[in-house]
Amino acid sequence: MHVSWGDFFWKIKKVRYKVKSDNKIYHHIIIEEDDFAWELFHHVDPYDQVIEVIQSDGWFLQYNDEVPILLNPGRKYFVNEYHWHRIIKGFDPLIIRVWRIP
Repeated sequence: MHVSWGDFFWKIKKVRYKVKSDNKIYHHIIIEEDDFAWELFHHVDPYDQVIEVIQSDGWFLQYNDEVPILLNPGRKYFVNEYHWHRIIKGFDPLIIRVWRIP
């Protein structure tokens, strides 16, 4: 049986939900420190996006072939479309809000 990455992604997420506000759709994502999540692998997304960090303790964002950046609560990070990136595990749950830039 063939399982697409999209199916795989939705099965491994513990908490992921959408919220509509200000004509934007925000994806709220919680990754536990023991989770096995798609964001932990180098991947690309077919759209520009902003990642707003709600809670983070020692988690990092790494763009392809660059030094990891510490994710600080209250900060926003921009990821270009089709730009390789990943999240590196830290401690406690990581809580982020992600939205696409049209």
